[in-house]
Amino acid sequence: MAVKLKEVAITYNLGFNKQIDSKQLFYGYSEIYGTHIYISYNTIIAVKTNLQWYVTDEWFSRTTTNHKREVSKMENCIVTVSKEFFDSTLQGLRVNKLIR
Repeated sequence: MAVKLKEVAITYNLGFNKQIDSKQLFYGYSEIYGTHIYISYNTIIAVKTNLQWYVTDEWFSRTTTNHKREVSKMENCIVTVSKEFFDSTLQGLRVNKLIR
């Protein structure tokens, strides 16, 4: 299932976004809220809060696992966190309307 860059921008309310190479891996940034995220297909797999990148330890598919590994190579200060911690962080961002 191919996801388009424009769909990602609208879904997650991002002002700046880009597709990584020709993969289904997207980087998004909201200038208004200062939120950085990586999205594999249509799933947030990494988020940056307070200068710290968090990537979920949840396993989705081989491709998404490769995307998480690629994000870890591209960014500094990456910490792999439990699914519960990651989901809690995303929930906090959504409650504060920093992402959709």
